[in-house]
Amino acid sequence: MKPESMIQQALDYIENHLSENIGLDELARYVCMSKSSFHRLFHQTVGEPVYQYVRRRRMECAADRLIQTNQPIIEIALTCRYSSQEAFSRAFQRIYALPPGKYRRLFATKNRTVIHLCTHTRRSARMAA
Repeated sequence: MKPESMIQQALDYIENHLSENIGLDELARYVCMSKSSFHRLFHQTVGEPVYQYVRRRRMECAADRLIQTNQPIIEIALTCRYSSQEAFSRAFQRIYALPPGKYRRLFATKNRTVIHLCTHTRRSARMAA
């Protein structure tokens, strides 16, 4: 199997399991690679380490949920694998420069379109190049 297709398999797995605990060991086993080889190949192909990618994707999904649903922030935080709303809010504010509640108020009332580009599409295009 080509390395690009192995990474694509891992990316698909991550997308389908964002609300679950995703570990490097599990992903490497899933694509039948050693942990160190998988980590190195993932970083080269995607441009960031596995844990950073998973954390970023969870936060992007949280931002989408904030503006597209009325789901309570605590539920979004727990779905994104944060242990508390406070930890989630601090992490969210570091990335988006706004607390989750204010982000929702600012963007959910204007329109319900996704603010950032779909990284899944951008990533697939980069891998095909």
